[in-house]
Amino acid sequence: DALAGLPSTEQVKELMLLYQLCIKLLGCGDPNRVLESALDLLRSRTKASVVGFLSVSDQGNLQPKLVIPRDAANRVTLNQSLTELVSRQGHAVWVANQSSKEGTQDLGHFADAVCAPLVRRADGERTTLGAIHVYLEAGRFRQSDFDFVVSVANIVAIALVRARALTTVQSDYQRLV
Repeated sequence: DALAGLPSTEQVKELMLLYQLCIKLLGCGDPNRVLESALDLLRSRTKASVVGFLSVSDQGNLQPKLVIPRDAANRVTLNQSLTELVSRQGHAVWVANQSSKEGTQDLGHFADAVCAPLVRRADGERTTLGAIHVYLEAGRFRQSDFDFVVSVANIVAIALVRARALTTVQSDYQRLV
């Protein structure tokens, strides 16, 4: 009974992956490298066909900024209701868990998808920086995959804000010099 509360081997592995990602991103000052590192990890951990980062445009739409594999950028889209949930309300969406068929209209040939927002919370305000999308061509994601994607998105949001701030400070310093 005492051992029942201990994490499983898979949970320990996921925690170690998240820990290693945090360490890697702490040393990363390039926003693009932050995104590449996170997307590479997500693709290998979830066995996804396509992973991508979509940034929020001035109109509030999500537009692909970085997609792996690179030739899949035109296949990564979300319908309007999912875009609303993700970008404006800040909710992660797992298409296989959606009760209506509306969530699967724009999936094309993908069997399942997860979309998690990158949300910055500061001074009582919430700003959506973008969203991470993860797609499977066959099969379904597991609950642990969804939880992992959401955890990575939360870590990346913080790392991305920090890397962007560092880039701005370096740029300002170069102008002053």
